[in-house]
Amino acid sequence: MRTTLETAREVSTGRVYCVFGAEPTRSRDQLHRLGQTIEAHTDQVVITHDQPSSGACAEAALEILTGFESLKHVTHVGDRREAIEQLLAVCQPGDVLVVAGARNAPFPGFSMADDDRDLIEPWLRAMESKTKSAKKRA
Repeated sequence: MRTTLETAREVSTGRVYCVFGAEPTRSRDQLHRLGQTIEAHTDQVVITHDQPSSGACAEAALEILTGFESLKHVTHVGDRREAIEQLLAVCQPGDVLVVAGARNAPFPGFSMADDDRDLIEPWLRAMESKTKSAKKRA
């Protein structure tokens, strides 16, 4: 995670946002350290659940929050789709949004319709269209 976020910071000319899905398979210490890493390398983060119906995921999300020194730039949104939409709404050209967790891999109860890419790809196409339109006007 650290390498991904460091790279995001390097390529960003704006802010670095992160949606991170809590995985209950990690130890409490690992989750705490993940919180520290995420806080150190992002401007805003939304902690969410990779498996929305799992109480263990909710507990893991709360454990990640213990790694943050300040909760000023972090929120916890249980619904992953809502979490991604929240950050997509504030992203501007030059910003980087890291969507992390195991959500892009099927698990019991997971349907491909829930894939994060189904939410992000249309947004990227819309942003690309806006950028092209702005360049034509300039």
